[in-house]
Amino acid sequence: MKAKTDYGAGLITCLILFAQHIGELKDIWWIVADYEANKRLPKEWQKSLKIWETFDNLLGSKIQTWAYAASDHLNEIEVPKDINWNTARDKIEMLKKLIYKCRAINSPLPTIDDFDSAIKMLNEIAVEIDKTIGLNPDIGKLQ
Repeated sequence: MKAKTDYGAGLITCLILFAQHIGELKDIWWIVADYEANKRLPKEWQKSLKIWETFDNLLGSKIQTWAYAASDHLNEIEVPKDINWNTARDKIEMLKKLIYKCRAINSPLPTIDDFDSAIKMLNEIAVEIDKTIGLNPDIGKLQ
């Protein structure tokens, strides 16, 4: 099947493509914890710290870059028009606003809390979609 869009279209397709970008920052919590406890950074982050001057600026730049790349997959997202999908639609709009805020150049750099919020929203969207299609979802203890 030949692709018709650059970044995907649909509902689940776009959410999966968006979620795949989370893997780009899969170690971010370990990096933050290690830096706060021991002031250690991975080698690839050490050079960037000199450019960004502070760890918070460096972290924000990594999250901003992630949000910029991931946001493309939310452009063509489609949610069914049916009223049963209003909650999922609202949560997706909240996620889009957060991600667009995180990628904005003239705004304060995003924080680890913004990244955490995006993942939490994505989980909430998944649960809401399952409920809407009649399943009994459980996000699990070890999310």
